[in-house]
Amino acid sequence: KRHEEAMASYDKAIALRPDYAEAHNGRGKVLGELNRLEEAIESFDRAITSQPDYGDAHQNLAMFLLQSGRFERGWEKYEWRLKAPDFKSVPPAANLPHWRTGDETKRLLIWAEQGVGDEILFAGLLSETDKLSSDVWAMVDSRLIPLFERSMPQIQFLPYSQEAAEDVFDIQIPLGSLGRYLRNSMDDFKNVRRSFLVAENNRAKLLRRELCPSGNILCGISWKSKNSAMGPEKSMSLSDLAPILEIDNLTSVNLQYGDTDEEVENLKSRTGVDLKQCASVDNFKDLDGLAALIEACDIVVTTSNTTAHMAGAIGKDTLLILPAGKGLLWYWNNKENGEPDGQNLWYPNIRSFRG
Repeated sequence: KRHEEAMASYDKAIALRPDYAEAHNGRGKVLGELNRLEEAIESFDRAITSQPDYGDAHQNLAMFLLQSGRFERGWEKYEWRLKAPDFKSVPPAANLPHWRTGDETKRLLIWAEQGVGDEILFAGLLSETDKLSSDVWAMVDSRLIPLFERSMPQIQFLPYSQEAAEDVFDIQIPLGSLGRYLRNSMDDFKNVRRSFLVAENNRAKLLRRELCPSGNILCGISWKSKNSAMGPEKSMSLSDLAPILEIDNLTSVNLQYGDTDEEVENLKSRTGVDLKQCASVDNFKDLDGLAALIEACDIVVTTSNTTAHMAGAIGKDTLLILPAGKGLLWYWNNKENGEPDGQNLWYPNIRSFRG
């Protein structure tokens, strides 16, 4: 995080060798962490000019173009993710051709990629896939299927772990590529729905009565990301949220996935705050239950993780705490200039705040 020294080193390397693509790419990353988006974009462009097949530079450029609202070019560069060595999602039907204009009468298979958060994000586009095909199937994480089936009955869902029978489909597209056809300008976001996933309402009501019989405001809390590349940058400690949890007439419930027992116990012993645990919902395995638990809340406070996507998708008022530099993901932008504080483009009910 010694950004100025890093910049000086990259600048010196580039002065010695102006076509040094790796140095331009690294310099762009540093500029991105400093939120100097235009300069970052310029550095990635220079890296690509020097080395046209430089996949990492194309991917980095995509992120900053999308963050700054230049969607058409950003989505074009975003396709480079499919060629990246660390791209782990595999097309379930390898021999099917990619969707193209004119394929609207063909049977379309959409397959999920990049993890549950991204699956939820791009699921917001599934209701518009009738523009691509009248017969749509989607392969997603099996934990999401009950929630997705309730919310989008017009689409047929299959677990991503299942082998795809290629004779059932004619064409395919990865889920993350839908934006290229459905979100190419700010105007395309004008009709974004406040919610596109539907939690199980009766279960939510029961959870509400169980967790908050006092009639207090019920606030869902999540504070960690388990992302292997930037999880620490996107995370807080539970104790950082103590000032919120100590507000009068507020009952807080744990929405964080993973083992949090030690942090919850430490918080209670230090502050007296009793963060409610919902024994009937596993926040990692039972994603339909997590949606119901979020629906039971009046408001959610979270960092950038799956909880934020789930809360946004079901239309829950959410306060999202973001990192200032590294870990600030492109889709949390809200304005054409990429400024992340304020209302979110993808989830209108989320308000973002940088740490």
